[in-house]
Amino acid sequence: MNAPVIGVLLRPWAREGKPRRVMQDRAYFDVVVGAGAIALPVPVVAEPALRGVYDLCDGLLLPGGKDVDPGSYEVDPAPDDTIDSHAELDGVEGTLLGWAWHDRLPVLGICRGLHAMNVARGGTLWHDLERDRGGVSPHNGAQVRHEVEVAAGSVLAGITGCLRATVNSRHHQGVREMGAGLRVVATCRDGVVEGMEADDGRFHLGVQWHPEDMAPDLPGGPGLVAALVAAAHRAARPRPASA
Repeated sequence: MNAPVIGVLLRPWAREGKPRRVMQDRAYFDVVVGAGAIALPVPVVAEPALRGVYDLCDGLLLPGGKDVDPGSYEVDPAPDDTIDSHAELDGVEGTLLGWAWHDRLPVLGICRGLHAMNVARGGTLWHDLERDRGGVSPHNGAQVRHEVEVAAGSVLAGITGCLRATVNSRHHQGVREMGAGLRVVATCRDGVVEGMEADDGRFHLGVQWHPEDMAPDLPGGPGLVAALVAAAHRAARPRPASA
């Protein structure tokens, strides 16, 4: 059987005086390929080109990156200098997630990807956890690690094989109100949402940490991507045989 195709969303990159580019960290591609799938870069483009790329995918991986703009989930957000976002990326992710939800296409969201998944289902975010929510432990730093508690019986628990895991943490936004059809399946001890999934059992999973940067044998590490690949394999779309 053919290897499943996992679409990995690229992110825009721009600097003054330089040509516009799209790019992504290689770790995402390496972990997808290491799990036995084909990693397909998904560009930040408009329809119908975006739909053409989506139709090639058996699953989607939404990587970390810039903030999701508050305008995506608030009617009239006040200016906020903690936000660093890209409206074009927000729109492309929202479109992809709408299609994936309708088609029950397996999705794994990482860090920003989790935020985009929540917003796509009508959820909201804390702009800045430390400033706006308060009472939180450190969540944003290259060396930050903390424990998460995983809900028994969840898809996430089935993948990790345990109800506690130590993970990395590099985020300042966080889930505030949950989107429709989603449930919390992992939290930090300060109550910050660290994982969520669809409440109907489909593979639609988001985590706040970065499994692509964890050792292969750690719960919550690259095994999450392997689980995405396995779900995509089961749900693979029929394709014509090669000539």
